[in-house]
Amino acid sequence: MAVWSFERSVCWGWSFLVPIAAPAASAASTARVAMSATTMDTQALALPSLPPSSVYVNLPFCRRRCFYCDFPIKVVGDRPGAAAAAAKPYVDNVVREIRATAAAAAIEAPKLPARGGAGGDDTMEHSGRGGGVKTLFFGGGTPSLCPPELVGLLIETVRNCYGIAAGAEISIEMDPGTFDEARLEAFLALGITRVSMGVQSFDAGLLEACGRAHSLADVYQAVELLRKAKVDNFSIDLMSGLPKQTVEQWEHTLSEAIATGAAHISVYDLQVEAGTPFGRWFSPGEAPLPEDETCADMYRTASGVLGQAGYDHYEISNYARPGFQSRHNRAYWENVPFLAFGNGAASFVDGYRFSRPRGLPEYGQWVGELEEEGWDKATGAPRRAACEEVLPGGGGMGDGAGAEESRPSREALERDALLDDVMLGFRLKEGLDLRVVASKYGHSAARRVEEGATEGMRQGWVVRDTAARGSRGGDAGAGGEKGGRNVGRVDDDFVYDGGRGSSSTLGAGSAAGDVGDHGRTSPGRGFPDDRSGGQEDRRAEVASDGGPRGEWGTLRLSDPDGFLFSNSVISSVFCELDGWKRCDQEQDGGVAAADR
Repeated sequence: MAVWSFERSVCWGWSFLVPIAAPAASAASTARVAMSATTMDTQALALPSLPPSSVYVNLPFCRRRCFYCDFPIKVVGDRPGAAAAAAKPYVDNVVREIRATAAAAAIEAPKLPARGGAGGDDTMEHSGRGGGVKTLFFGGGTPSLCPPELVGLLIETVRNCYGIAAGAEISIEMDPGTFDEARLEAFLALGITRVSMGVQSFDAGLLEACGRAHSLADVYQAVELLRKAKVDNFSIDLMSGLPKQTVEQWEHTLSEAIATGAAHISVYDLQVEAGTPFGRWFSPGEAPLPEDETCADMYRTASGVLGQAGYDHYEISNYARPGFQSRHNRAYWENVPFLAFGNGAASFVDGYRFSRPRGLPEYGQWVGELEEEGWDKATGAPRRAACEEVLPGGGGMGDGAGAEESRPSREALERDALLDDVMLGFRLKEGLDLRVVASKYGHSAARRVEEGATEGMRQGWVVRDTAARGSRGGDAGAGGEKGGRNVGRVDDDFVYDGGRGSSSTLGAGSAAGDVGDHGRTSPGRGFPDDRSGGQEDRRAEVASDGGPRGEWGTLRLSDPDGFLFSNSVISSVFCELDGWKRCDQEQDGGVAAADR
């Protein structure tokens, strides 16, 4: 579960994404984001020009709503058959959406074997250029409440519309207490390669305090079922900062999670959301919630304990044993285009993010509009040809009317893409390769990023590695047989949903020092010098930016404090980029292309 939200830069009116620690309402519940620039959630995406490499499908059903959850779920209770009855018409709508989207995009599924294996090529890139879908993730909600035969229908629909690559990772969220041996085997028989469980705590009292539907006994039983089925690729979600939680209780939870043999562990700090029971009962940083410094200590403790146990802290909130990083989530963190289907889900294609309606009736109505009226009218997306007339090279946003003035300029799109790359790059342990920034956006952008991180380097939050890397990638998907089944490397946790309020995560910099607490992030220090100079000044800046590309280094956040204060670092870099625009020399390939 990786949950993201907007934060507004103090330097300008742009909302940038930060991961927040609010867990979802169910097992490894998915991240819900309206990832976009300015008013992106009301803007539309252009149709994909290539088959997607990653697909998310939202299954929103839960037995109850947890006290911290504000996600768009459907509560079905514990009555036998209730979840199946609710799932059937919903899955029918999702199938219709997948087919209508594929038909509108005029993308044919590549010719592939009937079913991809669980192992296979673990080094595939998220290129989307043929070969079929490489990661498919079922999140929610509690997808394990959905009958396996309906999940199978969704898998086959994706296969028929887009293809599924051999060795693809197919992941599902499963709550403790929602599956037995037969149900687990039924899911595995569909080709599921990874299971993500929202445990949240190994303390019975804390589970009850959070309103979780499962008991501690359910957790241990679920782990035993996974072991018996030889599922070696499973993830566990944990929450810190819970009501009355102590550091000692947190250490116990970490130890128990390690003892399960989980290949992957995600750690999130509680986010108090308005409109939830916790939002009515508690105030962040005030009793019975732990103090901010205690939450920071819990984050540092997780980094130390899990690191000593052999888990690589490869992303702000995620730890993995070698070979078990989340390839699906890395598609998000590496800013790779993906499709998402279902209520509240948001796709990212051709530089645009589009969220579907949250409510089930509204979502069903929208699917009907998509089928009957076509993609442009249902989403408000401009036609690709119209986009390319305004923005050579593809892309574009608007209200579907084709008016040039309704679409952002190339400069705005490029700036937003740069900000996305900065924010997402800092999430990962490998950090942000300035050589890549210079190649994509010009030397002036790379210089400003580096200058914006200066204060973070002084504080010890940012580390500058002088040897530039060609790309990020870590050991995601490295893998190989480990004596069990389902060795594909897919992970937990992401659906996108518009309209979340501004908030922060411990892992993104809250709960300590000047960064603020939980939902209130204090912006990082910016740079006061004027960046409003004319284009000639920018040309001079680029022209004086000499040196071969190889001189650029990599900026990465230190572990754990750099991750803790990541909001401050990102805010400072964003402030330094305020007003940045690639100069004509760089756009025309003069300076940037000269050193390629």
